[in-house]
Amino acid sequence: MFISIVTVVFNGAMTIERTIQSVLKQGFKDYEYIIQDGCSKDNTLAIARSYEDKFEGRLTIYSEKDKGIYDAMNKGIAHAKGEYIWLVNADDYITDNALQAFYDFCKLTGFKEAVISSRMNLVDAETLQLKSTSSGGSLESYKNSCSKLKMGICHPASIVHRNIYKKIGVFDDRYYISADVDFCLRCYYANVPVLFTDLILTNMTDGGISNQLPIKKCIHDCNLRTSKFCKNWFHRIQYTVWYFIRLLIVKQIGYRTK
Repeated sequence: MFISIVTVVFNGAMTIERTIQSVLKQGFKDYEYIIQDGCSKDNTLAIARSYEDKFEGRLTIYSEKDKGIYDAMNKGIAHAKGEYIWLVNADDYITDNALQAFYDFCKLTGFKEAVISSRMNLVDAETLQLKSTSSGGSLESYKNSCSKLKMGICHPASIVHRNIYKKIGVFDDRYYISADVDFCLRCYYANVPVLFTDLILTNMTDGGISNQLPIKKCIHDCNLRTSKFCKNWFHRIQYTVWYFIRLLIVKQIGYRTK
C-alpha cells in the first residue's frame, strides 16, 4: 500500500477521537491506519475499537506495554506495511485531503526514497484556534540547522519512506523528548535525501511534553546528543552552553524549540 499512518497513544481518551476522525474523513483510501496503544488505563481503547468497522479493514489496533513514546513509535513502524510511514500524534489531527495532496506530491517528484517535510498548523490545545503556521523549509535551512545539532525538519509534518528506517535505524529510545532530533541528525550525516513541500498536512496542538521543555529531560537528552554528535570535548562544551542559554531564553518567552 502507499502509506501507513501510525498513532502512538497512552491514556489519550480526551483527544484520540479527533485524530481518528481526521484520518477516517480522508478521500484517499490507499492507506492503513495503525494505533499503537501503551496499555491505556482510560477509555482510549474503547474509543479506537468503536471505529474499526468504519475503516473497512484499514485500521489495526495494538495494545502492549512499551518503554515510552519512542519505543512505541518503533513498534508501530515495525507493524507498518506502507511504502511511506507517517507518525501522527494522538493529540494532533491531519488536514482535510492531506493524503491525496501528499500522494500527488510524491507522484510529481517520482516516489523517492526520502524524508518529505511539509508544513503544519500550531493550534491551541483547548480552543483549536490557529496560533501559527510553520514556514516552508528548505535544503539550505535544513543543513544549517543540522550543522548546529538542531532539528532541521518539521517532524510532525514529515513523512518517511520505509527504506530510510531500514538504512539508518528507527528512533533511539534512550531519549526522553528529542529522539526526533536525533533521527533528523542521523539522516543528515547519512546523506538521506530530504524533500520540502509547502503543503500544510497536519495540525499540532501545543500541549505536548516537547512544548513544555522539562529541564531534567532536556539535560539528559542534551548529554546524549552531544556524546553522539560532538567531535571533541570543546565542541561538546560549546554546544551545551549554547543549548542551555537558548533553553532559558525560550522558557522565558514561551516559544517552543528543541
